Amino acid sequence: MSETISEAAPVFDIEKAIENLGDDALFNELVNKYDETLIKTLDNLKTAMDNFDYREIRMKSHSLKGPSSYIQGERVRRAAEIVQQNIDNRQGPNAYQNYALLMTECIRLRRQIRVYCSKRDRIILTLCDNFLARQVLCRRRPRLFAPTQPVLQDRAPFVHRL
Repeated sequence: MSETISEAAPVFDIEKAIENLGDDALFNELVNKYDETLIKTLDNLKTAMDNFDYREIRMKSHSLKGPSSYIQGERVRRAAEIVQQNIDNRQGPNAYQNYALLMTECIRLRRQIRVYCSKRDRIILTLCDNFLARQVLCRRRPRLFAPTQPVLQDRAPFVHRL
């Protein structure tokens, strides 16, 4: 019998993860590390499935639970738990059915991670652009004449006057 995961469970709960970890930088580091290792872990899990290596299947599915909990990827954590329970209960055929569920949830989570990272990177790029703009606009330059137009600093709140 193939188990299911509640559709109400979030794929990726960023706010809760940051609240639990208490640090944005730590969360970003964990998400990046998780994304890097997820593919390798899933590849090893697929190899174990192809070889009917139940011990390795259990170990790899168990190894997905902890990191998924840290970043609040509850659907992946639950799917990995189901596969692990199938192996523990000697229900190999169910583990193979639920392996498909685990892969589906991993794909959904990776998509959410990509969305989060692209938003985060856009914010970082914007902050970098603002910093560079401040460096260029705030340099003291001799004024040969008084500006007739409003200065960019008055229109851009992110630029600090010296």
